[in-house]
Amino acid sequence: MNVNLPSVESILIAAVFSIVLSLWWYSPIVFGGAWRVLATMHSKKLYSDMMAVSPARFIGALVQAYVLAHLLVFTNSRSVVEGLTAGFWIWLGFVATTGAAEYSSERRPLSLLMINLGFRLVDLLLMGLLLVVLQPLTS
Repeated sequence: MNVNLPSVESILIAAVFSIVLSLWWYSPIVFGGAWRVLATMHSKKLYSDMMAVSPARFIGALVQAYVLAHLLVFTNSRSVVEGLTAGFWIWLGFVATTGAAEYSSERRPLSLLMINLGFRLVDLLLMGLLLVVLQPLTS
């Protein structure tokens, strides 16, 4: 059986873009200020520690890109629309549902959920897009 594997380079690039997106999304000029208040992170040190690119965050982005890349290969997804669609369905089926369940039990503000789920949606859409564009799939 001849199976195409995702390229390591496309996975690394998608993971780096995920980290860059998170730094932008949660920056004070986008949603960082509101997020910090809603998440009750009143300490600036705690917020700056959270914004640091930790090994755990990068490994998480790598795993996410790796799994999505394999899903795209296994489903023979090659177009931008297919990459975006895969990112959306992964978000809806796994991220939005678990986020909503956590929200209902943690009793945090709905706007905090929207900021976090919005990031995850854009993150998975961008990953799906990058992975199909960068993946040199062969027939």
